[in-house]
Amino acid sequence: MSNADKKKAFFTLRAEVTRLVNAADPIGLLAGGAPSDEYSPEIGTLLPRLRRASSEAHLRQILHAQFVEWFDADTAGTESEYAALAADLWGIRKKWLAL
Repeated sequence: MSNADKKKAFFTLRAEVTRLVNAADPIGLLAGGAPSDEYSPEIGTLLPRLRRASSEAHLRQILHAQFVEWFDADTAGTESEYAALAADLWGIRKKWLAL
């Protein structure tokens, strides 16, 4: 795969992750009227961690820790609240591993 193809694949993956995170809106920012790129910083730090997830449960832990880090524990909520998002992200993780 050429560098241009890798770059294109990465941007496609980032767009998919953005779509999934925005749909989940884990902090409720978008529901509160925030712009659609509100989770961009969180997604930027999540993408490298996605590669290190060893299971869907591990990915759920990573997601929760990520949002606790960016916000705080009360705002981020419980780890179980990230189960559906982790499942969705786990489903596209293979694309990341292929890059």
